[in-house]
Amino acid sequence: MTWLAVIALLSLFSGIEERVGGITLRPFDFVAALMTALLVYKVLARANIRLPTGYLLLLPFVFVHVFSALMVGQSNGIREGLQACVLMAFLLALCNADDPAPRGAKWWVLFCATWAILAFNVGWHVNEGHYSGWKRLDELKHTFSVATLLTMVWIAMRNFRPNFLQLALFGLLGGLILISGERKALIVYVLSLLLILIGMRSSKAVVALVAPIICVVAASVFFVDDYVLRQLSSFAFETGYTQAGAPVSFSNEQRIFAFKAGMELFSQHPVFGVGTNRYQMLVNRLFSYYPPFLRTSIHGEFFRIMVENGLVGLSAYLLIWIAAIHRTLRFVRYMKLTGEMDAPARKAYLFSFVIFYITALIICGLEASGTEAFLFMALVSLWPDFSRITMRRQRSQARQTGMMALSRV
Repeated sequence: MTWLAVIALLSLFSGIEERVGGITLRPFDFVAALMTALLVYKVLARANIRLPTGYLLLLPFVFVHVFSALMVGQSNGIREGLQACVLMAFLLALCNADDPAPRGAKWWVLFCATWAILAFNVGWHVNEGHYSGWKRLDELKHTFSVATLLTMVWIAMRNFRPNFLQLALFGLLGGLILISGERKALIVYVLSLLLILIGMRSSKAVVALVAPIICVVAASVFFVDDYVLRQLSSFAFETGYTQAGAPVSFSNEQRIFAFKAGMELFSQHPVFGVGTNRYQMLVNRLFSYYPPFLRTSIHGEFFRIMVENGLVGLSAYLLIWIAAIHRTLRFVRYMKLTGEMDAPARKAYLFSFVIFYITALIICGLEASGTEAFLFMALVSLWPDFSRITMRRQRSQARQTGMMALSRV
């Protein structure tokens, strides 16, 4: 089951989709359907079905999201309901895998495949003559953030004692993200770098990590053009228009417009919001004379939920994020009390959770809504549950090993 989950997650970067009627089908949906079929088989075989707390915490938000979509229109509600069913079935099947966390060979497949997709993305752009701004393949741009996350976790698993390959990859990644102009990935990268530096206590280790990053970033300056400079300057949230009449930053202008329009709609419907997917309908109708790039969807799940699902939906959404922190810290305290996780292991575990949480927070906070944003949020909620399942599995394997050793005596 976990192998299928790895394939499903990687398929999100493929960008392959087929629109059938009003529904968009992707490889992820077919893998999720296969996992659901295996789960039904387990139910028929009278196997115990897990319903973890993290999964149950998702249900109130999903209900509000789908019900709100149904109030906007029947077809809108059916489409969102079907998508929610696919995602929740996928997560339930993953929760009932023998070992839902990708470990061992599964981890390496996920890690290597993510880097391979990132390399394909860069290669495709270079082949097309784009030597910067590697964001034209929309789904593949997320690999910059995911590759940063996985590389950081890999370094943490080695107790923050990176080898040459890890140093080289992390340094290379800094240069690639800078040239790509992917701002969300750059934020994740800088925060990951700070966490790794905090985790390292040796000054030599810090120099060993920072030196290749400086070299690669310095070398990448040769590829920096006006586009990359504009992306970097946009962190200062520059607004306005050039002499040619084009916005200094299309993204910043759109976000400012969406914030103003969204706050106006929220003030009129603060409790339940305007309805799932209704923001863009209203903006296209009320501001039809505005440029099309301003009338795109809201980039940021937290704000979108506040506008479309009101305080009710936002409360259910925030509960998921807050509960994940509380439950993860409680798990770490339990492992400390039982002595099953020593100090270095607890440190690596917490740092891995923090960078995963930050990556999910940035993607959900700055990216338009979609399957990726929902899955990141859901996996944050399920993190402590997967940790407990893995811990119980390790206990069981230890007992079996002990019994086998005693039987040989």
